[in-house]
Amino acid sequence: ELQHRNIGIVIMAEVRRSSRTRQQATSIYDEAKKEIEEKEADFAQDQDSEIESQGYASDQEINDVETGAEADGAEASDDESSEEEEEDFKPSAPKKASPAEKKKKTQKKTQIKVGRENHPKKPKATGGTTTRRGAQSALTALAKKVLYETENPNNSLVAALLNSYKGASPSKSRSTIDQEGSIYTPQLERIARRVIEEYKNDPNRAQVLLLNLLFRSVGGNIDTNLDPDKSSLEDMDNEEWAKVVTDLVDVMRHTFADRILICADPNGAAHAQAVSSGKELDTSEPGPASFGVREYRKIYEEFWYVLGSVALTEGIASNDDNDVDSDEESVNEDQRQNKSFTTTSRFDAEVVRELISRMTELVTVGQPDVRAAATVAALELGHAVLNQTAQVAKKLDVAARQYESAASGKKDGPLSKKAQSFKHQVDSLNRTKDDLEEIVTTSIIQGVFMHRYRDSSMYIRATALKSLSRMTLQRPDLFLVDKYLKYFGWMVSDKDASVRVASLQGLHAPFLAVQQGRKSRKNSIDLQQMVNVITKFLPKLADCVLDVNSVVQEHAMALLLALERETFLDEVMDDNLWTQINIQALSSETTPKVRRDALYFVMDQLEAFDEEEIAETKSSKKNGRSKDASLTQSSERMMIQRLDALASWVGNALSDGPIPIDKIRLQIADYVVESLREMPEHKTLVTNWNAMLRAIGEDSAATTGDAAADRIEVAKQRVLVQMLARAAQAEVVAVADPSFLSMDLDPDEADVEAEENATTATKFKKRKGKKSTSADMPHEVLSVALLNSLPDLLIKFKVDTTILGSLTTLPRYILPSVFSLTQRKKDFTALVKNLCDVYLESSDEYVLQNIALSLTSLSQAGHKRSADVNLQLQRVASTLSGRVIDLLSARDEVKAATGTKKQKSPTKSSKSKRTSSKSRSDGTEASDDEDKNKDSDSKDSEYAISSCLRRLRILSKRCNLSELVDESASDDDEMVVGTIGDLCDAVVTGMEKRLKERAIKLDALNGADDDDEGNVEIPETWKSGDQSIHEVVACSVRESLSLLLSITAWKLFMTQKEYEMIIPDDEDILMELEEGDETDKHGVIRHRDQLFVLLVLCFEQFLPPFGDPSEEESMYSKEHIAFSDEVQTHACSIAGDLRSLFSKDWAEAAHPILRACALTDDQNIAGGLVRFIRSKGTELRIAQEAETIDLSPKLLLPLMRSIASNWMHGNRREAGVVLAHVTDSGTKAVKMVSSFSRVLKKINPIRLLEAHMACLRQSYQEWVNDEPEDPEEGETGPTDEAMEEFEQAEKKHAEQFHLLEQQAARLSQSLGVGKLSDPKLSESILGFVRNGIKFAFDHNDNDDFELGARLNFLSIMSKYATWIKKDRDHLRMVRLDLEEAEETLREHPDFHEVPEEDKALIVSFRNALGIKKTAREETSPRSVTDDDSRNSMSDEYSDDGDSVTRASINTGGSRRRLRSQGGASVASVRSKLSSAPGSLSPLYEEDASVEDSPDEASERRPKRRKGNRASIGSALSVSTMGQSQPTMAKGSGESGSETDDGGSY
Repeated sequence: ELQHRNIGIVIMAEVRRSSRTRQQATSIYDEAKKEIEEKEADFAQDQDSEIESQGYASDQEINDVETGAEADGAEASDDESSEEEEEDFKPSAPKKASPAEKKKKTQKKTQIKVGRENHPKKPKATGGTTTRRGAQSALTALAKKVLYETENPNNSLVAALLNSYKGASPSKSRSTIDQEGSIYTPQLERIARRVIEEYKNDPNRAQVLLLNLLFRSVGGNIDTNLDPDKSSLEDMDNEEWAKVVTDLVDVMRHTFADRILICADPNGAAHAQAVSSGKELDTSEPGPASFGVREYRKIYEEFWYVLGSVALTEGIASNDDNDVDSDEESVNEDQRQNKSFTTTSRFDAEVVRELISRMTELVTVGQPDVRAAATVAALELGHAVLNQTAQVAKKLDVAARQYESAASGKKDGPLSKKAQSFKHQVDSLNRTKDDLEEIVTTSIIQGVFMHRYRDSSMYIRATALKSLSRMTLQRPDLFLVDKYLKYFGWMVSDKDASVRVASLQGLHAPFLAVQQGRKSRKNSIDLQQMVNVITKFLPKLADCVLDVNSVVQEHAMALLLALERETFLDEVMDDNLWTQINIQALSSETTPKVRRDALYFVMDQLEAFDEEEIAETKSSKKNGRSKDASLTQSSERMMIQRLDALASWVGNALSDGPIPIDKIRLQIADYVVESLREMPEHKTLVTNWNAMLRAIGEDSAATTGDAAADRIEVAKQRVLVQMLARAAQAEVVAVADPSFLSMDLDPDEADVEAEENATTATKFKKRKGKKSTSADMPHEVLSVALLNSLPDLLIKFKVDTTILGSLTTLPRYILPSVFSLTQRKKDFTALVKNLCDVYLESSDEYVLQNIALSLTSLSQAGHKRSADVNLQLQRVASTLSGRVIDLLSARDEVKAATGTKKQKSPTKSSKSKRTSSKSRSDGTEASDDEDKNKDSDSKDSEYAISSCLRRLRILSKRCNLSELVDESASDDDEMVVGTIGDLCDAVVTGMEKRLKERAIKLDALNGADDDDEGNVEIPETWKSGDQSIHEVVACSVRESLSLLLSITAWKLFMTQKEYEMIIPDDEDILMELEEGDETDKHGVIRHRDQLFVLLVLCFEQFLPPFGDPSEEESMYSKEHIAFSDEVQTHACSIAGDLRSLFSKDWAEAAHPILRACALTDDQNIAGGLVRFIRSKGTELRIAQEAETIDLSPKLLLPLMRSIASNWMHGNRREAGVVLAHVTDSGTKAVKMVSSFSRVLKKINPIRLLEAHMACLRQSYQEWVNDEPEDPEEGETGPTDEAMEEFEQAEKKHAEQFHLLEQQAARLSQSLGVGKLSDPKLSESILGFVRNGIKFAFDHNDNDDFELGARLNFLSIMSKYATWIKKDRDHLRMVRLDLEEAEETLREHPDFHEVPEEDKALIVSFRNALGIKKTAREETSPRSVTDDDSRNSMSDEYSDDGDSVTRASINTGGSRRRLRSQGGASVASVRSKLSSAPGSLSPLYEEDASVEDSPDEASERRPKRRKGNRASIGSALSVSTMGQSQPTMAKGSGESGSETDDGGSY
């Protein structure tokens, strides 16, 4: 036993037991253990999950065996009354079991067999938990990292704990301590006994070993361990202790996080490090990497608990079961042998007290990990002591009853020997109990808890509260009182979520214990002790359901539900508190668990969910009446009542407040369905389709006269339908194949719906395994019920678009095989007909979308009635097409007739023009009522056109409209139905007229002042009549564009499919196709050109900001501005799609039709699109600052798509406009531009670099043009207000330049991280920077800006310097260019006028490149390669000769501007003129051919190098300014001209 004494740890034998205990363990426990071992051998090759399941089953078996052994021992007593209770304290000899008893034990043993057939698998836990085998692997890996070669289980407690899994049974073992143990308990008991045995021999050595365990666990090494032979803990003073702790902390700082076994964070140091760095949230689930340290923490905590228990029972002063108390020495041997006399066990409280004291010395250490480890150790020792007090309390209760029984007949006379012995036993137990309780209340509560529950570390605070919660369950009589419960209430308001969770768990634990005790019929907790605390802190508990942390919300809701069920809230009259809790059942900002518990909370308040009705129904079923039809009907009636009650509550909650009834968020009712499906006892409420349909069919929103009541009834009706729709979807997702709901969807839609359905299937536990006929039964039942009821419901609710929106989602969920049933033909026909009728009458977008999807789904489902659906679709399409053609024709005829009459009216002035609309042709005045009626009829007609176009557009998204309309036209013999071509012609003609009527006319080049409003001719339609009609017209235009795009896309798809578009490269075939096909007249090209014309007209609705912006309101009405924005915004989206569909890459295709389809001449719509986006640039930034609606998806995204799909031939200036939004346009816009840049870089990185220069040059020129004007000087100089405004403008201008620098930095970073992502960029970046330098230094004597005014452009180029410095040759070339440019600048006669601030910019640029300011070094003559490299990008970035003004910035140089003679820069004049809608200028690419006007030719300065092209600035070709109608440039991309003066933005 003492063979390892020299090491310091003694290996002890098994704990000694009394003969009675040992015999019972041998007779029952060992047999059970043998069976378990046999089972382990049988399943040794099973998977980890099976081993885990077997281990948990074995745990239950062991507990059953032990319970049976104790029960048998209790029943073995001869005394039927008091002597039966004495057996708990007095040893007794084992008795031979009778054959009957043996048989009984054998049966018991059989009942607790371990196997998969008797015990279901325990579900696997999530969040990094693994099987027992995984725990062993994790501990093994951890031991290899942490332990040194010299450490082993015999000389190191850390090694012993890390290897405690070795030899452990897969089941939890019965411990000698009175607590259920883990698989590690047997090994931990052996380790604890070794420590206690060492303590008996040398207390100092044992304590040093325990301190070394703590030091090594928190990250110390063997150097921080104390030497047990040299360290005397009692003799160490404070300075020595401080040195030990300081050395430990120093070592801990250098210990890797994955080698720290115990951390303040229960999830490990690695998790704590991730939380502190922001990589993980504090409440995030720990990963499997931290599983080893979490498992070690469990072992560590259990070890201290076991150590405390062993120290109490086997310490120095303790006695085993056969020893007698020292107070009993006067009792003679005969009395000891008396059967009625029992002795008490004595505990060594001093050993535990000393160990707790030693740990308490470390709970105040500043290092949180050391403090946490010591706190855990002390608290676990306290729990061990407290557990023994609970056992002593039980024995005391038994002894007290025995004493009362023995002394009951001896009131006057002396007590009997038996009574005396019981009295002595009661006194001894009382003393023992008081001693142990004193340790807990003094050493643990006062010494540890009172300080640690306020610890600076949230993890230690949570640990302290969890420990207190455990104490309330161990000794509720001692700790379940207000004195201790108040700490949970206080800490509910803690700033850290983990502490709040621990507080809520502490309050909830007694309720869970009572609930569990009721099941086992054992309950020792009085919940009434918590009334005061709950009443005081209830408002805080209710606030926790609104906590920012979802875990806190879950625990708070669970606690409140327990309070409600235990009647703690019956007296609460605060309606706001009830509402605050109830509404969580419908909250979208919480978790499904909170919503489910909150719904439980609500249901407990509804009368329909009274438990008496449930009990009555169960009783009826138990009595055999469940098969009766009456009972089934009663059960269904109860379900209907409950559904009605739930829907009424949800409707009341949703409609509460001033929100309109049509705006309530019905989708929130989906949460109720999801929660009900998670309630096993209430799931049938949303799976009994007959009950749900009856509840909807029987409910009617009758008018009662009470507006509030009627409002709730309407809301309830809508909620019931929405619940049906969601329940049907959830059921289909749970039972049907995943492809069932995605087979009729667009791939993008299918991906989104598949992701949503995957979440739904996970929630609702989708069936696994092979599909069988029985698996389709629930789906078939649902399908039959829906098919039977939907036609009538569609008619009943046809005027309620909200309910229709829910009902029209249901046809997709019907099983197609049901349609083929003969008995369902009538229902199917009625369903399709009613859907089509609703589609022709409804104008709601959501309803139309659902019906279109349902009809196309029914037509493609593969059943024998799909042809009937196609016929109905043709009827719908032809009807709508005919309506549109008739309405547009009638409208145009009326307008033409009205216009003819108006032309006959005399007009002498603008005033007479406005009044002539009220005059008849005969000269009599028309009444105001007639004019209003005309406006009303016109508006109704426009609304009808818009509605029909919307229906056609939605239907065209789901099916090929041309096939439906053309087939109807060919099949209809009775009336003439137009073809799809007639429809497109009518739509284009009608919308073209409407757009031309509303487009302003601008006479820009007649010599008038640009700010004169007389140049802008606003059509009469914006000055008279009902202005609200323009909103309807804008809607019609929007629907027309979308419809034409959809028809064009379908036509393109069918054309590609018809011609197969991929043919051999055979010249004969190509020639044959070219000669035989009239590609220009092909239908798809005709549709494309029609759409193109409408898009150009839409962009002509642009409103130029002439004059003072504050006066713009007087020039354009609000309706006019809204119309312009609406039309152009949608035109941006359609233009992007059109350019993406007809790619420029097709111009090189082999097939002639495909070549003809290439949209190469798109400069006009590109120019209009870019112009509109630039005009909205301010709104993009304002929306970002004010966090309002983000316009970037509507404006930037379409342009991005079109550029990316044509980037090989893309417009770099156009891309530059998008790239300019990489900063200062909102988070969403920045993310979009970054993704856009990555896409372009993959396609053509060099072209992207050219777009960077286009972006920077344009942004720089805009900054220059925005320079603030000097304040006007009066007689005494500028006023103070003028100077203050000027200073503010200067400050804002400087901030704009900083944003420009940030823009350049972002663009530079997008080229790569650390290195260029594409090697091709290396040479191009050299030319990029060299031409940037040239632009900054370039100057001509004919220029109207001062020398050196562009030097601040070097600050922008410096953001790309990092790429130049990576190549020495490139750096040398850039250095030569810089020195040459600087030399030329110095030689200029006006160099002395260049301010020093501008000269300093050159120095700053040198520093950015890492070039020292030295004289020009002698170099060899430049080779031809250098010149070629110098000019490699000059074609793209040379200056265009436009006048550029100069503005100052605080850190970017001096402020020296120079305007043209007229007071405005040429660029600003051109920009203003180019904004005229009548001169929609093409946006030509750099290699486009545009003839220069004489004016521009004179303005362009001489090129300094051969091959230079003009700038990518905003120059505008004058030849395109005066065009009144947009023209498509012909052959603009075919010329090889190197000029770059395309149209303005």
